[in-house]
Amino acid sequence: MSSSHPTSLTTKVTRTYTTGLRFEGKDAKERKAHEKQANNIITNLQRQIEEKITEEKVDRSLELIRAQPRLKGIKGAAVLAKEFNDRSNLGQVAYLAMLNAVKGTKDREEKINTFIEHLKEKPMAAIEWLIFGRTPYLEWVLQHQLSIAYDYSRNLIHSARRTADTYLPKEHRLLAPLPSLSRSQIVTAITEFQETILQQFKSEEELSSNQKAFVKKLKLVHKQRLVVSEGLIRWITAWNTGGPDCTSRWNALKVFTCSVEDWLSLEENKKIKKHSYLSVIRGILVHALAPYLNNGAVVKKLIDQDILISEHMVVKPFRKEKKKKKKKNNNNNSNNKHKLIPLSLLMGSKYVVGRPGSSTVMTTLAQTKGSFTISIWPPRHRKKALTATIIFSKKLCQYLANGAKLQLLVLRSSTGPSSKLVADFVFIGQYWMFLSTNFMKNSSLTINSSLSGSPGLGIDINRIGPFILAFSEDIVLPSDLIIIMDRCLHLEKVIASLQRCISRWKSYHNKKSSPFIRRRLSKYSLELSFVYARRKRLLREIHRSCSRLVSLALFQTNCAVLGVESLSLSARGTSGPLAKAILSMPDGLDLFTRAVLLVNHFSDQSVSLRSVNPAYTSSGLHVGCPSSPPGRLSRSSSEYDFAPCPSCGSLVNTHFNAACLIRVRALSSPLPD
Repeated sequence: MSSSHPTSLTTKVTRTYTTGLRFEGKDAKERKAHEKQANNIITNLQRQIEEKITEEKVDRSLELIRAQPRLKGIKGAAVLAKEFNDRSNLGQVAYLAMLNAVKGTKDREEKINTFIEHLKEKPMAAIEWLIFGRTPYLEWVLQHQLSIAYDYSRNLIHSARRTADTYLPKEHRLLAPLPSLSRSQIVTAITEFQETILQQFKSEEELSSNQKAFVKKLKLVHKQRLVVSEGLIRWITAWNTGGPDCTSRWNALKVFTCSVEDWLSLEENKKIKKHSYLSVIRGILVHALAPYLNNGAVVKKLIDQDILISEHMVVKPFRKEKKKKKKKNNNNNSNNKHKLIPLSLLMGSKYVVGRPGSSTVMTTLAQTKGSFTISIWPPRHRKKALTATIIFSKKLCQYLANGAKLQLLVLRSSTGPSSKLVADFVFIGQYWMFLSTNFMKNSSLTINSSLSGSPGLGIDINRIGPFILAFSEDIVLPSDLIIIMDRCLHLEKVIASLQRCISRWKSYHNKKSSPFIRRRLSKYSLELSFVYARRKRLLREIHRSCSRLVSLALFQTNCAVLGVESLSLSARGTSGPLAKAILSMPDGLDLFTRAVLLVNHFSDQSVSLRSVNPAYTSSGLHVGCPSSPPGRLSRSSSEYDFAPCPSCGSLVNTHFNAACLIRVRALSSPLPD
């Protein structure tokens, strides 16, 4: 299911739901044969759609989108169909998919243009981008300026650098040899870099904690500048002569930074956090190489000469890969690895696929009968149609009864032995139409009246397990949610086992390939993709159940304020329970927004959602500690869920304590604008 993030109950949203098709036949074997035949027909149609998309049409579509940015949807596809003189149903499907992809390309071009403007203003960041393909400062700037995820910003900038390598001069490419530096040059660069940073930060009293830590590390590196300079010289030499890691300068510098940190930890007699000196070493290297790139003038020259432009730095959609020579005994089906364009815009009986009528007719049939039939005609056999019935579930019928409408029908073929034909329906309606109260109606008997009257409710988000949602009140997780989480955790073990099997058979394949080894490798890879898809569905169901549980908790407590952490974290660079929590829970506050809107719409309550600062919630003060002052909890790998209080000595549930701290902060924070 895909959706937009609404701001109110009256906001119009779209939902996409997937249903199966039931084919007619005397028995299961005949129905299966009809379904397989229909799947093959749709697959051939999808391939015909892709053949209609050429590089010339993509280029022309980009020109039209730049001239008419408001082109979108079915009307935009009709404009492209008129431009290419192809108004067939398959042509419109192809041009609709091409229009959406081209609009995404134009959007990326606009973001790259913003990035190029920043490169002109920040010469050191431009040098860093030219050397490493990344610049963390500008990645952070784009993230906040364009309101995009940090991972998207990082990947966009790095992919633009990789694409620019295809046409930049050899001396400015990402894997080109670095200029050789002497020891005196690096020592001078370390000293100048320290002076520049100290002048930039001014007085130490105004520095933040991160800036103070950076200055402290820089002073330590400056103290050991002779050893660091020797290491940098060896690193540059190893890179230029083809060292063990010459595929990424960024990763190679990480390896070098680890060796520096190990040496500094021996000198300082204390453990140093991994990669904590990466920003310092990277800044020194950029400052040392700046004179060879004219302090950013090289990048400015490339921009002024229209060499670095967004149209060249963004990969065009539907780029055709060059055909490689087929190896002998290669039985792998390459079509299974490629997702074909779904078949949409099906109109009337004159096409290969027929439906009862327009979207209005389909909506009426689904509301009154709960199902309707579609027909699929095999090529050259127009009289013998394959008839399939699409049956809507109770949930979809309830959405239609609330006033939602069918907007589009999409058919997709599937690969593998199942050969199942899949139908996707795009619903459109107001946000409240897709809210369900069945969970709360079924759980109304479990409401604890003793919780009623609480001023606020705090929630701590954790990894999948018994503490996935820790409330500041005594609320028990439902058994259905626990069962789903157990299934999801079991799939983690299955994924690890399949990955071990794949790596083992890959080693066999590298040593000596054979048809049997390739079949086994293909079998385990296909099983792994199925398990990943099942885990994705279970995670989606866990998120729905969590949202319903929050709604039920708000009814139980009858509170006016819901406090949650304002988390916008990336799993990259994290490990352990924090990484698992980030990967298992959804981004943003959409889960809690749905719960609050549901309560406000179907009850007399008025709940306010407030996000609080997540700093020191898990390792904060012990709420309700009898000692004065209260003790501060500290987590460790063995004491993550339960930790002893240093003041009173009691064993405290760290997740419950974090939820109580979040509630206190939410109640003390001002009302949102």
